[in-house]
Amino acid sequence: MLLKLEIQSLKKFYPVLYLTEKEGKYFLKGKLNFQAFYDSKDDMLVLNPSLDNASGVNMISDQYEIEIEFLPDFPHSLPLVREMGGRIQRIAKKYNIQNICDLHVNKNKDNTICLCPKPEEKLRYPDKVDIVHFINNLVMPFFYGLSYYDRHGKWPWREYSHGDLGILEFYAENKNLNNSSALAKSCYESLSERGTKLVMTKKRIKSHWPCLCGSKEKFRRCHKLALEGLWALKEKFTHN
Repeated sequence: MLLKLEIQSLKKFYPVLYLTEKEGKYFLKGKLNFQAFYDSKDDMLVLNPSLDNASGVNMISDQYEIEIEFLPDFPHSLPLVREMGGRIQRIAKKYNIQNICDLHVNKNKDNTICLCPKPEEKLRYPDKVDIVHFINNLVMPFFYGLSYYDRHGKWPWREYSHGDLGILEFYAENKNLNNSSALAKSCYESLSERGTKLVMTKKRIKSHWPCLCGSKEKFRRCHKLALEGLWALKEKFTHN
């Protein structure tokens, strides 16, 4: 499943993660140790920064007990990631978070972590997943952000909303990429049945209608970016 070279790279960057097998399933398990700094000016997470370049509240050293489960079709699909030490539950209790989904945990999917919107997965890894790149660029940022949340009660960067809203927000921000048609298709296919019906309906979705999230607020005031993504996706499909 993992090439010898990939295992060597893993051991170099993450020496306390070990590969194990249970009932025909393969996992990386162990401690994820990191020291990282979020450069808010360039919107970039720097791993193992020099002390000369990083200081203040954005510099974090931390450790998590994690599990990464490889699906049967890996490396053509992203592994599943779970936090195993109860840290997420303690953060939720600390900030009186009633719905664990607000910390990007899929409680209906065996407590796996939502690392990014589904279409972003395909954008990042159109062919195959490099496991070290996956940990460095998706897993590490999540746990850095979680540590920041633990300290400050907020994420260090803007986060996507849950479900269809997050997919629509992602499309709104990336609709002008070179592969816009493929991205539109990926976003559409990632939506729920309700979301796809909204895209394909002949009705104009008006900004003063109640927001898709159920808040009863006007769409433009509640999730404006998602509304823009919905409009753009509708235009893409109804004009092609």
